[in-house]
Amino acid sequence: MDSTITVRPAQTVPQHLLHSSTISVGRGDQITFRHPAYPTFKNVLLRLPALDHPSGGIHHETARIACAIIAGNRWDGYFTEAIDGPRVETHSHGVLQKSNYFFHVPSAALNPEASDLEFFQYPIVPCFREWQFPHGNLPSSWINESRVTSNPSNSYCGSNLSVAVNLRDITCRMSDHQEATEMAHLCPRSEDRWFHDNDMQNYVNDPRKTGSGAVNDPSNVILLREDLHTAFDQLKFVFVPKSAINGDSTLITHLLVDSSELCRLYQNTQLHSIDGIPREFLLTRFAWSIFHFLEGFLQAGIPRALLISTGHRIVSSDECKLYTKQPVMRSRSESPKKRSRPESVLEADPADHEFTKSLQNRKRMRRIYSSPPPDTVSASTLASITSPNFLQLNSIDYWNEFPPNSRIPLMKHHFLEFERSRSDPQGSWAKETAWLATAFDRPLSRKDCSRFYAANGYELQDESDESLEALGEKTLS
Repeated sequence: MDSTITVRPAQTVPQHLLHSSTISVGRGDQITFRHPAYPTFKNVLLRLPALDHPSGGIHHETARIACAIIAGNRWDGYFTEAIDGPRVETHSHGVLQKSNYFFHVPSAALNPEASDLEFFQYPIVPCFREWQFPHGNLPSSWINESRVTSNPSNSYCGSNLSVAVNLRDITCRMSDHQEATEMAHLCPRSEDRWFHDNDMQNYVNDPRKTGSGAVNDPSNVILLREDLHTAFDQLKFVFVPKSAINGDSTLITHLLVDSSELCRLYQNTQLHSIDGIPREFLLTRFAWSIFHFLEGFLQAGIPRALLISTGHRIVSSDECKLYTKQPVMRSRSESPKKRSRPESVLEADPADHEFTKSLQNRKRMRRIYSSPPPDTVSASTLASITSPNFLQLNSIDYWNEFPPNSRIPLMKHHFLEFERSRSDPQGSWAKETAWLATAFDRPLSRKDCSRFYAANGYELQDESDESLEALGEKTLS
């Protein structure tokens, strides 16, 4: 008897979509949060989508903490419906449904005789890089009683980051899908300097990580499906604690944009277990995302009271605009060079790359260049320049000291050297470079020819003895 297939029923609506009537989908509702010290058309701090109620609304505590972060971690801040109205009284799990709210900070002015403007004019932090993490002072709604502590048995070295995250999370923490997942950093790797300036290495699992590798600790990484990782980096959602009516707090997905599909699928849905990720890193990501929404406030064209590293001061409108240059995470499609990666984890930490392994495992592309590409900066010029440190690499003033036609090649060279030194602690690249420096002083054997061209990034079509000997003679000529 011939075997036949069994046709399965068509996919049905996922179970959690049956509860989508509890949220707002496709309505376009927004709530505006205002600063009480500025004119009506210049006082918008944040404007956030109102997705937490069928008729439009936003979770009170989530909105309050967002405004409190911008005000310099003022967890005692509160909302009013009118500029001088009474405090909005609601439970932490309540929902705000009015179209406008004013965010106030108690005792904003020390002088009780101060004018209305001075009384309300509390300073705001203009960008993430000026924000100071509140060590030991998390908002009460973010405190996790079963806080993760460092456990040596759960510590992994940088080269095993992808393995550690996969073993811990196994599936996407939002969708529970196991395939096409990626590692998503909570505190972005681009904020490495902020990470160390704020002693965030205190929360990593591996106590040995105190340098630049600390931002790549598994405790700062979560496994997400590839498309969700992209949306995460596009500031479309964050992970925050929310309390149900019974008072139980759980980590859920909260959207920052009104996306009908993402809203139906994930708004207010509980995350799968994220054991091993401290809430300090989740709060960091929340803050990093929220600060991008301040651009309109800073570009309104009037002076603002800002809280920055030099203290509280009134900043001109032109200077305010400078703080809107905070970079958004670059799309991974813009990566200058792609490396082969495990099928289940498509984003690899730079520390995973070892030069010696890449030489052994790289796939042959069956091509060869007749000569090295021309450089616009000579080797003698490069040798005469002291390698810049990390701060210089990111300083426009440093690069302006060089002639315009040599800046880009120099930047490429030094950024590459910096990344090599950071991702190759064993010094494999330095050893290979030292060997290459002596290759011109002697004839090259067949094996040396292969090594020379492989180290310079070329692939050999023909690895016969005659071909390699000819290449060696050409290299020395």
